[in-house]
Amino acid sequence: MAHSDGDVVLHALSDALLSAFALGDIGSFFPDHDPKWKGLESRVILEVVLQKVRDNGYRLGQISLVVVLDRPRLGPYRAAIQQNLALLTGLSEKRVGLTFKTSEGLAPDHAQCRAMVYLEPIPERA
Repeated sequence: MAHSDGDVVLHALSDALLSAFALGDIGSFFPDHDPKWKGLESRVILEVVLQKVRDNGYRLGQISLVVVLDRPRLGPYRAAIQQNLALLTGLSEKRVGLTFKTSEGLAPDHAQCRAMVYLEPIPERA
């Protein structure tokens, strides 16, 4: 049981970023059995994870997200979701790929998101 708001998109993105550096997953940093994380917003999780990416000498260059959800249909909200993700990640909207799929009735009450990330080394300052 998640202690945060359970935002499937931000959780998938955060887990993909942590995985890229073999840092485990969200539960490694925000365990659901610890009451201090109860009600934590997923954007806060992403902020912490993005700092860990920077601490490892990288920055986010591009993301691609595939959301699988039968209902509600998310197509009408694509631009708003893309804008919000761009704002949260510091990317331009052109670097935020977002695709919506249904489960074709196989998992009508389930939401899932797959996230792929492109990371760039942070240029060293002279």
